[in-house]
Amino acid sequence: MNKKIGSARQEPQLPATVADNETLLLTDLWILIQSARQRIATAAYSTQTLLSWHLGQRMLKENLHGARAAYGKQILVTVSRELTAEYGRGFSYPELARMVQFVQLFPEESIVVTLSQQLSWSHFHALLPIKDSLARDFCMQSAPHARRDICAIEQEADEQRIVAVVNCSGILNSSPRKGTRKGNRMSVRGIEDS
Repeated sequence: MNKKIGSARQEPQLPATVADNETLLLTDLWILIQSARQRIATAAYSTQTLLSWHLGQRMLKENLHGARAAYGKQILVTVSRELTAEYGRGFSYPELARMVQFVQLFPEESIVVTLSQQLSWSHFHALLPIKDSLARDFCMQSAPHARRDICAIEQEADEQRIVAVVNCSGILNSSPRKGTRKGNRMSVRGIEDS
């Protein structure tokens, strides 16, 4: 027996082309998986956004404002209680009120369908409190392009509002405008705390 004690078995070295092919294959598979996951997430976010819009539209049809505002508020309380028990806190009274507000700010379904491919319900949720339409449009348009996350949008809404002014040459100017605090919310947001 000519067995050497202590010698380690070495893996055979693959030619560079085989190792390179394995790396390319792995990279291609990784890209396919990541791309599919992104499409799945986009479809899920879009579906959630459209569901929120349709729920808000249906509740708005119940004439929740105007002369029947008290009745409408009671309906929302009752509906939110039932939906929260069945589906969880995403259907609480404040969430249902946001869905109604969503339809009021974005009344055309076709626009929501298009925007839902770029923005999630969380993005819209953060945009709803921004009362100034130019500032809201600016945040909405810059979110997907600048890959701005929800926290950045909420920070703008809460701390330094952007007042966007489009001049004749189409140049976008923006300047921060501070609001006054009212409890935990900014008074410039135009939201009444319940």
